[in-house]
Amino acid sequence: MKYYGISDKGIVRKENQDCFSFDEIGSSGCLLVAVCDGMGGHAAGSLASRLANDTFREYVCGRLPAAEGTNEGVVNILQNACTRANGVILNYSEMSEEYAGLGTTLVGGLLADSGTSYLVNIGDSRAYLISGKEKTIEQVTEDHSLVQAYVNSGLITKEEARTHPRKNVITRALGGDVYAEADVFELTLEEGDELLFCSDGLSNIVTDNEILATCLRHSDLEECCRDLLSQAYARGAGDNVTIALVVKS
Repeated sequence: MKYYGISDKGIVRKENQDCFSFDEIGSSGCLLVAVCDGMGGHAAGSLASRLANDTFREYVCGRLPAAEGTNEGVVNILQNACTRANGVILNYSEMSEEYAGLGTTLVGGLLADSGTSYLVNIGDSRAYLISGKEKTIEQVTEDHSLVQAYVNSGLITKEEARTHPRKNVITRALGGDVYAEADVFELTLEEGDELLFCSDGLSNIVTDNEILATCLRHSDLEECCRDLLSQAYARGAGDNVTIALVVKS
């Protein structure tokens, strides 16, 4: 696996409330990826994303060796890691008024050298699969958002969702409720396939087809990520932008 990530506060925001991480879990031959997009006033958003990221990583890395490589074991670990992160954020939000509304999205993946991969998400940060063979892009995760619910019910189209005035209203998040329900997806990567994890600062203003064209244009992961960030900047970069890109080599 090769990987690269970048996170930027954008043009409008005063601080970066996103964060991302990569962890090579040597004993299992797996790569753990996580992208979090924090919410909350003042510094609360950045605190929420860091808390979620750290808790998620610690839980998965500490329990993966005992999962014995089973599907059920890995799925439970990822879901339980999100539950643990949710509890940590809820505890902080009760400490003071400063942390009221503390919350964050999380999208991540546990990627094995064999290609077997498990993706997890809660909120509207996304994971895309770019096929090296088919030259196609697929959004693997589904947004937990109000506009996605509208799309699912046929009230609006996916294109209309991109500019809908309530596009930033999410229906699930870490810290949003006592119970945090995270979705887990299983897929198999082939050589040359890429997984792109991102916050909505990218996906809200750079289309899926533009992401695909950029990934196909660059063989160097850093160049690819910086090109995508430049496209977000060219369109105003009104939110924090985070991109974590992995290719199976």
